[in-house]
Amino acid sequence: MTIDAQLLNQRSAQLILAVGTVLILGLAFAAFQQYGALDDARTRLAGEEEAVDEAEAQLDRRLELAEESEEMEETLKIMEDMVPPKPDESGVISDIQDWADEAAIDFISIQFADRVEEEEYVQMPVELSFAGGYEDMLELTRHLIGAERAFRIEEVRMGGADGDPPELSVSIRCSVFYVIDE
Repeated sequence: MTIDAQLLNQRSAQLILAVGTVLILGLAFAAFQQYGALDDARTRLAGEEEAVDEAEAQLDRRLELAEESEEMEETLKIMEDMVPPKPDESGVISDIQDWADEAAIDFISIQFADRVEEEEYVQMPVELSFAGGYEDMLELTRHLIGAERAFRIEEVRMGGADGDPPELSVSIRCSVFYVIDE
């Protein structure tokens, strides 16, 4: 081989080495760019997954609130039915008389006290007097508690009464309510 051929081979090898080095550096740069883009995509994906999780949690909260809202509307309807738009004292007296009859106790008296006007309703204090057996009084109390109209029992006083069999004398201070007409 001649010097020119060696020089040519040496230069070809250097050129091939330079071109190979540039190709390797180019591929490394491209790989680095792809890795950076992949890392950015992973970061965006994690952010989007977090946003989706937050959206799902918010949707779950809204669905729970919607269910609670339905339950609250049903409760409100029941409560509105329990507090009528008028006093209806005769209806109160009739209901109490019916419950006393069902409980087999004597309904002695009823006294309506001065009404107390609140913001959205009126409270009608009532003093009730009965005579009867202990179990019968409990039954009457259950009627008051489970009534279709709202009764709030504030005080129950019991005393003994003569008789055969012995009876109780019971005084119940309670309140009934009605809505203020707007």
